[in-house]
Amino acid sequence: MIDFTATDFILSDIAGRYGKDKISWTDRLIWTMVNKDRLDELSSTAKEPILFQSAVQALRDVWNGKPTGHPVMFDCSASGMQLLSILTGDRNAARICNVIGQSFIDPYMHLHGSMQERLGTSETIERDPVKKAIMTSLYGSEAEPEKLFTNSSLNAFYETMEAELPLCWELNTAILDFLKTSDAEAYTWVMPDNFHVNCPVKETVYTEVQCLGTTQIVGQKVQRAHHRNRSLGANLTHSTESFLVRELIRRCNLDQTTRQAVTDLIESGRTRRVKPSRHNTEMVQKLWDLYYETGFLSARILQHLDNQSIELVDIQDIERLLDTIPNKTFAIKTVHDCFATHPNNALDLLLVFRNLYAELSKSKMLNYLLHCVMGVDFQLQIEDMSEDILKAEYILT
Repeated sequence: MIDFTATDFILSDIAGRYGKDKISWTDRLIWTMVNKDRLDELSSTAKEPILFQSAVQALRDVWNGKPTGHPVMFDCSASGMQLLSILTGDRNAARICNVIGQSFIDPYMHLHGSMQERLGTSETIERDPVKKAIMTSLYGSEAEPEKLFTNSSLNAFYETMEAELPLCWELNTAILDFLKTSDAEAYTWVMPDNFHVNCPVKETVYTEVQCLGTTQIVGQKVQRAHHRNRSLGANLTHSTESFLVRELIRRCNLDQTTRQAVTDLIESGRTRRVKPSRHNTEMVQKLWDLYYETGFLSARILQHLDNQSIELVDIQDIERLLDTIPNKTFAIKTVHDCFATHPNNALDLLLVFRNLYAELSKSKMLNYLLHCVMGVDFQLQIEDMSEDILKAEYILT
């Protein structure tokens, strides 16, 4: 994948939109080239026919020497599981969901197979309910797995989760246990880019209302503590995911004026006049404090560095941050854990995203988040997998 050209990414995109997104990068190229003379007739059986036809037209344009505006698309391989594996340092979970490793694994098929092995021949299960149970249970649901499985299959599901995703599952269990005794009416925390998260605890209160001679039961959401809340784990994971998306956009689309101004500040020994402002100073201090607490430095800080505020930071950390930003600015489109960009920029997108995962692995994010919501000073020893993450091939597919 590292040697892919822009045309290679279009070839891969064609295969991916057809439904071959679970095979290797090389096999996707081979599949498209083998079928290059019958791509039109294949569109009717494509998994995503419109996007497939768009990618095919883009390939024709390139082969005919015409420019294309077709964006190639990439998806996370089970984004929730990926983030939890990094936050907890769960190496086996990271392997299963392609955070580390050079060979693609379908995480849901892998866990489906592991669960089926535990059941043996006594019962046959399908992949889709396993996937739904995995996704919901990792976000704190206890009811959904019980709807999908019963008795021996439910036991096999929980045994599989505990064995295959041990640290992810331990965190999930710990958060659920905490929620069953917590009296908090809201949970708040601040992400490394100073994005404030507020998650009120609400429940529906039902009252009787008399209307036109009849009694109606009306439900109203009210904010108050209760022990049935299950959303905290999901909110922590989603806030981390949304932060990484914001960070991806910042780094891929950093305007050249800002980049040059920061570079000049560093190279000139801070003698170049970049007009200081109180707002910049306050924001840099906030972002630097958050960096100290979370271990993750947001690229937002680059927008607020001037002659005065730069005195608050470590220049070497700023230089390392600049090294993670592509030389060429480009736009990306994002939908949850799906990312699209022009084929010319696809490789840079993949490299920036992979580097963000590596930075998350080196950070103190889980200790920080748990401290924010539980009020305990956690000192969990979490494995840094960043070196292996930087070698991974299928974080995005």
